[in-house]
Amino acid sequence: MVKTFHVDNFRCLIDFEVELDELNLFLGPNGSGKTSVFDALRRLQALIARDARVDEVFSADDLSLSQNRDKQRFDLDIETDGGLYQYGLSVEHHADRRRMKIVEESLLHDYRPIFEFADGFAQLYRDDYTEGPKVPFDWSRSGVGGLSERRDNTRLTRFKREIARFVIA
Repeated sequence: MVKTFHVDNFRCLIDFEVELDELNLFLGPNGSGKTSVFDALRRLQALIARDARVDEVFSADDLSLSQNRDKQRFDLDIETDGGLYQYGLSVEHHADRRRMKIVEESLLHDYRPIFEFADGFAQLYRDDYTEGPKVPFDWSRSGVGGLSERRDNTRLTRFKREIARFVIA
């Protein structure tokens, strides 16, 4: 179950955070951000669970008009019977070239890392939280979404499955 969702610099959502429960109802006037919250969740789901490219999911057109920044930030806390997952994603837009890239991505389980991406390298962690391989990785895709299922990293696979199960209506 999604516990909290934080979005910064996505449409009208600037440093926006919402706490969620099992069932949530969003009410508000037109233009208050309801659809933007759902769209941000759908796009994260596509990036992570469907291995979409960042440029297919996040457009420079979705940067907040009131901000003069080229970075977006998304944070998602999910609680399951397997513990607490904390996911973070930073996307940087290069408007002059109509290009975007993932500059940082992380996944924690019960406050301990199971995946980190920064500066073009992905650091994997095993289920016992020990460091696994550190490999160069493509900044145009989610490392969490792009990794294949492995016996020594079942927590990452469980997180991906939880994201895939989202029903956003």
